[in-house]
Amino acid sequence: MMATRGLAAGSMGFAPGLWRWAALGFCVLTLIAAALAFAMPASAGWEGLVLVAGIGAVGCLVLYAVWPKATLAAADAQRVAEAAARANIAWAITGADGAVLDCNPVYRRMAGAADGEAPPPPELALAGEPSSAVLYRLTRSAAERQLREESFQVAPGLEIVAAVRPLTGGETAWWFTPRLAGMRNAAITEPVSAAVPLGISAVFRDAPMGLALSDGKGVIAEANAAFAEFFGRPSLAGAKLLDLVDAAERNAVGELLAGSGSSTTEIKPLQERERIAELFVHPLNDGRVVLYLLDVSEQKALETKFAQSQKMQAVGQLAGGVAHDFNNLLTVIIGNSEFLLMRHPAGDPSFKEINEIHQNALRAATLVGQLLAFSRKQTLQPKVLGVRDVVSELAVMLKRLLREGVELELDHGTDLWPVHADEVQISNAIINLVVNARDAMPKGGTVTIRTANETVAAPLALGSAIMP
Repeated sequence: MMATRGLAAGSMGFAPGLWRWAALGFCVLTLIAAALAFAMPASAGWEGLVLVAGIGAVGCLVLYAVWPKATLAAADAQRVAEAAARANIAWAITGADGAVLDCNPVYRRMAGAADGEAPPPPELALAGEPSSAVLYRLTRSAAERQLREESFQVAPGLEIVAAVRPLTGGETAWWFTPRLAGMRNAAITEPVSAAVPLGISAVFRDAPMGLALSDGKGVIAEANAAFAEFFGRPSLAGAKLLDLVDAAERNAVGELLAGSGSSTTEIKPLQERERIAELFVHPLNDGRVVLYLLDVSEQKALETKFAQSQKMQAVGQLAGGVAHDFNNLLTVIIGNSEFLLMRHPAGDPSFKEINEIHQNALRAATLVGQLLAFSRKQTLQPKVLGVRDVVSELAVMLKRLLREGVELELDHGTDLWPVHADEVQISNAIINLVVNARDAMPKGGTVTIRTANETVAAPLALGSAIMP
């Protein structure tokens, strides 16, 4: 039985039966040689007789040392296998590729495998939460040829102790022992399948990630709810994977199933092209293929938003650089226009055109200031100003921002105090407030800007102010 072979090999490094028969054969050969030497002493000589006697003695000592231990090891392994069956311990032996080479009936029931059907590997037999992380660590330890033991809860008050142990032939032994949660070495005599419906038809079905079994051509034999939901179908039994994905990904999926390309690829469902998933393929030694599907739609959307934000940041940096150079040109234009206004007073025929150049240059400087503020390169220039004048000058531009059905109303208080602030920053704040108010009234309304003197006893905390 595979359990006996695996346990003995793990403990002694060699099959116990081979040890016993090798030692016995060695002794028999030495006895035959000794008999021939004594029968023909003239041919062997006294030196040969002494050598044969010494070798025979060594053989007997080896037989005496190995036979009881090997017999005990085989008996112990047999008792361990029988105890595992009585204690309802599931065990399986997996090969280097992860496929199950041998297992006991308890593991077969736990995995939901019918008689004559190849049982799934442990990572599929117990797939789902909260066992996924544990199985991942155990599988990694098995690949690294390390001994490991962990536990996970499968039902209220019941947990499974899972362990892996590397064997000398490159194989791995798996044990799954049920016990009461929080207790050590507590035997559970009831069948595991009666307490917890593990197996590929239960936990497999409820796993949070998409899981499916198919043949080598991608014909799906069984798929869980997450796998079917991604493709927008209630069931995928008998469906071909190539018929479910977008035409652009079919070649990559075909290479994935054939094992000629990478072990993973991105796919999109035929119906909902905005969804994206990572498809992983794990071939089994019986020709079947395990399909893992991880929906990365939200991750891709976040990556797109991040790329857009990076692009906007680059635009902001470009706008800041251009605005800075343009601001230098406007400084020259504004300075020269002011010099011309000094030479051409209000009664001069050229005053109107020169004044229009000066006013437009000032408006352009305001726009440049807003671009610099957007790119965070603006140098604040606080000064004493009247809020009423700032709002009144903005009113003309604000009315252009409002859609039809939205009116702007100004309500200025009397004897307003002057403020010390940056005019461009105040203008930007007012513009943002008006635009937000406009968007909040799709059916129309009135945007009121009210100015008044306000005294506060202490600075207001951010986000806690209630406007009157």
